[in-house]
Amino acid sequence: MPGFIDKNKKYLIILALFLLLFWLVTIQVKAGRFTVLERPVLAVSGILERVITWPFRTATAVVTRYVALVRTERENGRLKQELGRLRLENQITNEVLAENERFRAVLGFQKQAALRSVMALVIAKESSPSSSTVRTRASPRVPVSQGCPPLSA
Repeated sequence: MPGFIDKNKKYLIILALFLLLFWLVTIQVKAGRFTVLERPVLAVSGILERVITWPFRTATAVVTRYVALVRTERENGRLKQELGRLRLENQITNEVLAENERFRAVLGFQKQAALRSVMALVIAKESSPSSSTVRTRASPRVPVSQGCPPLSA
C-alpha cells in the first residue's frame, strides 16, 4: 500500500482537493446560495453521500440486529427453563389428581352431579291466578318422568 500512495501521490492530492471543493460547494448549495448549481450538485452529492454512508448504516443495522438476536436467544433460554419447570409442575399436579381419584374410589365417594332446574306443572291451584308453574329441583336419584308429579303432599 505505501508503494501505491508514493506512486499516485499527485492524483490523490488532486482527488482530495476536488472532494474538499465539492464538499464546500455542496454546503453552499444546501445553505441556499448558488441556486444555478443546486440540482446538479445535489444530485452528485446525494449519490456520493449514499455511497459513503452505506457502510456505516449497514454496520449499524447489523449490530442492532445482532443485539436483538442475542436478546432473543437469552429470552428463548429463559422460556425453555420456565417451560421445563411448568411441565414438571403439571406432571406433579396430574399425579396428585390421579392419587386423589384413587382415594375417592377406595373410600366410595361419588362425584356429585350438577343440579339442574326443571319446570313442572302445578297440581293444586294456588291463590295467585298469575302463576301456573313452579320451579323444583330434580333429584339425580329420583328422576322426574312425564305424567308423574315431582312433588307430593
